[in-house]
Amino acid sequence: MTADLREQAGSLPDGPGVYLFRDAQGRPLYVGKAASLRDRVRSYFQKGLGPRTALMMSRAVVLEFITTDSEVEALILESNLVKQHRPDFNIRLRDDKHFPYLRVALDEPWPAVAVVRGMQRDGARYFGPYTRAQALTATLKAIRRIFPFRTCGDHRLATARRPCLHHDLGRCPAPCAGKVAREDYLANVRELCLFLDGRGDHVLRRLRERMELAADSLEFERAAELRDQLRALEQVVERQKMIFTTQEDLDALGLEVAGQEACVQVFLVRGGKLVGRENFLLTAA
Repeated sequence: MTADLREQAGSLPDGPGVYLFRDAQGRPLYVGKAASLRDRVRSYFQKGLGPRTALMMSRAVVLEFITTDSEVEALILESNLVKQHRPDFNIRLRDDKHFPYLRVALDEPWPAVAVVRGMQRDGARYFGPYTRAQALTATLKAIRRIFPFRTCGDHRLATARRPCLHHDLGRCPAPCAGKVAREDYLANVRELCLFLDGRGDHVLRRLRERMELAADSLEFERAAELRDQLRALEQVVERQKMIFTTQEDLDALGLEVAGQEACVQVFLVRGGKLVGRENFLLTAA
C-alpha cells in the first residue's frame, strides 16, 4: 500500500460506483461496489482489517473506479468486471451467476411471460437484468393485474378447455379457453412491453392516483398496498446502462481536453456488457 493510494482514496467521489485494486504488474486484485465510493474505499485504510483483506492491500498499488447512477448499476457492473477479470480476492461473484430477466415470447402466437436466467437470441424480447428479486416478484403480481398474460406452457394452452385459477384472479385473459381475441391479447402484450421498456408513465400515474384516492378515503391498508406496488414497479423499470439487451460489441469513448493535454476514456462493451475501461493521456506535439 502506497501513500499515493491513500491520497487517491480520499479524493474519490461520494456516490455509487465500482472500484478496482491492481498490483504492481497491473493485475486486478479485487473489484468491489459501493453506495459511496469515498467511504467504502477509505475503510480499507483503517486498522483492524481481516487477514485476507490486509494481504490484498499489501499488494495493492493502483486504484481505479467507475461511477454509476445507482447502486443497482454498480452491482451489475461489479458482476461484469469480476467475471471478466476473475480477480484473486473476489470469491462471491466468480461463478457464472446470472441475474433474472423477464422473457416475453413475441415469437409465439400467444406470447407467454416468464422469468429466466440470461438471454438468448431466440426472437423473444428480454427485459432486465433485475437484481432485486423481491421487487421483481411483487411487480409480476402487480402488472398481471394491469396487463394480464399467460404463464402456462404450450401443452396446457393447446389442451385446456376451462380457464385456470389465474383467470379467476384477473391475472390471465384465458386464451386457452377462447376468452380473449388474439388481437386484444397481442395489444395487451405490446402495452406490457412498453411499460417494461420504461415508457409506462400512464400506468405509474394511475397507481399514484389510486393510492392518493385510497388515502383520502381513509383506506390506509389499501393505500399502503398500492404504495408498495408503486415502489416495486418503479424499481423494476429502472433503466440499466451496465448491460445492453441488444448484446452488441462496442467501444464508448469519452474525451476531456485541458490546454495542451487530453485524456481519452474507452469503455469496452462486449456481448452487451461493460467489461472494462482503458485510458490514454495525450499531449500536443
